[in-house]
Amino acid sequence: MSKEVEQSPLKIAREDLYELAWSKPMCELAKDFGISDVALAKRCKRLGIPVPGRGYWARVDAGQTPYRPKLPSREPQWHDQRALTVATSDDTPSIDVSSEDAASDISDAAWLAERTAFEEIPENRIEVPDVTRIWNSVIRAVRDELETAASEMRESKKAAERYNKRPDWRSPDHDASWKWRSSEDRGQRLWTRINPLHSGPA
Repeated sequence: MSKEVEQSPLKIAREDLYELAWSKPMCELAKDFGISDVALAKRCKRLGIPVPGRGYWARVDAGQTPYRPKLPSREPQWHDQRALTVATSDDTPSIDVSSEDAASDISDAAWLAERTAFEEIPENRIEVPDVTRIWNSVIRAVRDELETAASEMRESKKAAERYNKRPDWRSPDHDASWKWRSSEDRGQRLWTRINPLHSGPA
């Protein structure tokens, strides 16, 4: 076999690329072609070739036979017979990138640069408020009451801790700590009474 024949580009058809994609993990297959797994996945997507999902190869290693979709049939297209054209050399194989792929990459980069420049303008920045949830009026009332009760309970706990250090029934902390002491004895954390809220007659 002549050196010219050995170094001639390898053309892989769409059907063959489908079989290869299901023969080994995408990252390993991409290394065989000397390209990134992202570039290979993008090529398969453009050609309508399904690829194994996450966890597929782990299930294969476990002895299972996971589902493998068939290659979708479609009208023959001019690039189906050379879905990948791999040019071999003495060093590293390289993939022939079609003009369609190159144009797509350029358009993606241009869109990203334009979008980045737009968002760097101060008036175009999106300000997210600290409170992003819109509360229902009934829920908001209960929330506010519980937050107030929790705040009072924290203060009562501090008073109880001070009172325990110097127990004296005449101490202001004796009265201030009754909520915490009562709740601690009864096994509840919040001492509050939430009135039932009705929207109308049942």
